[in-house]
Amino acid sequence: MKQSTRLGHLFEKTWKSIESALQRKGFNTIILESERALRKFIYDNIPDNCIVGLGNSLSSSALKIREILLEKGNKVYYSWNGDTYNRSMDSFEEHPVPDFFLTTADSVTSEGRVINYEFSGRAASKHNFPKNIIAFSELASLNKRPNERKMTSDFVVFDQKPKEAEITVALLPFNIAS
Repeated sequence: MKQSTRLGHLFEKTWKSIESALQRKGFNTIILESERALRKFIYDNIPDNCIVGLGNSLSSSALKIREILLEKGNKVYYSWNGDTYNRSMDSFEEHPVPDFFLTTADSVTSEGRVINYEFSGRAASKHNFPKNIIAFSELASLNKRPNERKMTSDFVVFDQKPKEAEITVALLPFNIAS
């Protein structure tokens, strides 16, 4: 029992430090304690009948985020649903700019950097951002140091919130069944 309390305190201290750094750089932050809280967050924060882009993560597939969005009447653009690729995305020369883009952060650093592979590096270089980006982060992604040599132009590093978009970093301190 003492060990889990100690780990809980360490996690809380680490998250508070990262949360502070993210907020100083203009990012919104929230902790979603459970899959139920995540679903409620999506229902409460993403309007019905809007356009949503979805990253290619196993996490979003396991959490059935696409299904939640479709239930709300949203038009969902995705290229992979966890099982198969959606080839209809190949017909776009330029992908549509959604109202919301949901993704998994590959890393959230103690300095307040959000590193993401799922958002297009080409779109970011053109400042072609959706209005709202929600980056989900599991505990394993906190303070994870990316290997700078392996990072390509496909990775997007948000050192601060871009003027063109609202970014919310949502911490998921629970294991996602995949």
